[in-house]
Amino acid sequence: MKTFVSVALASLAGASFLPPQAQAFDDVRATNCEIFIDRIAARQTTWHGAFGGILIGEAYVKIDLPQVGLGSRVFFYGRTLSIDKSKKVTSDTGFRKVELIPFQGSSDYFMLPLGHLSHYWFNDYDRISHEGAFFVEKANGTRLWLNSDQGDGHFFFDEGTSRAIRDLGATYVNSEFPYGEARHTGIVSIPNTASTNTYLNPQRCQL
Repeated sequence: MKTFVSVALASLAGASFLPPQAQAFDDVRATNCEIFIDRIAARQTTWHGAFGGILIGEAYVKIDLPQVGLGSRVFFYGRTLSIDKSKKVTSDTGFRKVELIPFQGSSDYFMLPLGHLSHYWFNDYDRISHEGAFFVEKANGTRLWLNSDQGDGHFFFDEGTSRAIRDLGATYVNSEFPYGEARHTGIVSIPNTASTNTYLNPQRCQL
């Protein structure tokens, strides 16, 4: 049976886009806010008056436990590129499955580290770009896919994302007061995507 995932996303890597043994699971598209990108942000790790700050991109994904159930796991299936200042791709991980980190031990909120999305964020290193889709794997093996509603259904996190984060002021630092390029002291006060980014959250989901 052809699913949304096998039809809309196969163009990324041919028949191998889905994770191994995908045929053993029931792959369906999430259409009722079962999983969504809740926030996009950048964490300032250091700051120097002469050189600026080092910023690390982060994507925060929320799942609706009443719909997906306890014991569900969240993954990003995509690839990561490193790109130098001449726009040359210096490395490509290929498409792979990456499990997201539970945020502060949460069972329904997860974080995907995005790295340095722009040379502006960390001038001495290659910038990082990601493309792919998310899915939540329920305890019974069903996988609910979160896809972009544009193109082939995969999201891009890249230099454009870094500009959107800067324009929104979605930068934070783990301290009592914001400083440097950080505008917040944690992610809670950063506006969610339901009100700021329809590309990442086309259904405007929020819980």
